[in-house]
Amino acid sequence: MKTEIKRKPMTDFTDYEGKPASKASIFDDLEAIRINPSEALQPVSEVFTTIPVRKPARHEFFRVCPDQAMSLTVAVFIDKQDRDTTYFVPPSMRNCMLGEDRIATLYHFVTSTGVMGIWPVTLPQDGRVCNWAASKLAAIAESKRGWVRIAGDTNLGAYRIYRALGDLKDATFSSIPINEMLKTAFNGRVIDAENHPIIRRLQGM
Repeated sequence: MKTEIKRKPMTDFTDYEGKPASKASIFDDLEAIRINPSEALQPVSEVFTTIPVRKPARHEFFRVCPDQAMSLTVAVFIDKQDRDTTYFVPPSMRNCMLGEDRIATLYHFVTSTGVMGIWPVTLPQDGRVCNWAASKLAAIAESKRGWVRIAGDTNLGAYRIYRALGDLKDATFSSIPINEMLKTAFNGRVIDAENHPIIRRLQGM
């Protein structure tokens, strides 16, 4: 006896789980899935959980915020044993630092790739401005007007300053107040007690 093979109708489809698929398609009603271009972009606000405290890298083009309210002169401790990690030193704790703290101006900067940071620029301890410090201040002044990058030159004994030749986009500085920036930037790096590990190390404890 010849066995007859029954074939399913071409309209009888199954889904990926082997269940009968619905004949209705999501694409049957185009108006239901259409998005108005004016509504496509939803407004967002970035939450900054990390703000680096450092000098802009050698190959980074950067801008320093020209608003004087976005800079602040304070006391800091730069840990040479930990890749120049910078700590904030409150005025009340300066006597415990045994002269190891430095006065620095904190500048808000952004890079051409959109990284936001705080640049601690230490002030001369004896009042004399060396070529390194002078060239750094010159770079800050220049970066308030346009994109620059800096590169240290030991033979010159100063930083070389390079202006961007391309048409980089305008700098977008954060609207976050400087005090809120510092809360994030120095999170976990405030020397606020006499038994702080940094003070204990300086005192040989």
